[in-house]
Amino acid sequence: MRKKRKKLLLFFLFFLFATRAEGEPKLQGEIQANALEAARSALQGKKTSSFTPLHPALARAGGVFVTITEEGKTRGCWGSVEPQTENLATEIALDTRKALFDDYRFRPVNPAELKKLRFYVSLVQALEPVEDWRVLRPMQEGLLVSSGGRGGVLLPGEARTSIWQVNECRRKAGIMPGKPVRMFKFKTTVYGPLEP
Repeated sequence: MRKKRKKLLLFFLFFLFATRAEGEPKLQGEIQANALEAARSALQGKKTSSFTPLHPALARAGGVFVTITEEGKTRGCWGSVEPQTENLATEIALDTRKALFDDYRFRPVNPAELKKLRFYVSLVQALEPVEDWRVLRPMQEGLLVSSGGRGGVLLPGEARTSIWQVNECRRKAGIMPGKPVRMFKFKTTVYGPLEP
């Protein structure tokens, strides 16, 4: 029970402290259309390899995370701090599909669940190198820790303390304690909740 409360609290804090997207209703609508169309297509078994961005802000490449929730609890999450495709529209679509089916922590989503799900799209802002973990502000900044081709990421608000943020990124990446690492902090702009 305590573990569930802790997860709910961290989830709440993540969305409380993440930079919320305001204004730009056309961009919000385009992001919603991308994520939800990708979800519907994926749940119908259709494969989509790219989306044409209708809003100019989605034509650029960039890092994206898509978080799916059900009744306030994480149901799936997928993304990258670095772009994996040619534009944000395609990135959102592919990360939505992966969050639905490929997050190893959860069973794949089935079509009957779609109406209960909420989608949050986090657009990753510029990565900034970090020399000293003590300057981190985990409630406002995400963190990438990397070493030897491995990397672990926590989004803004997923950690309450800097030391836990660093150690959890190391753990997620399988980086041994004491091994030298490179650290990069980042902010996100969150769009959501997006409802089907």
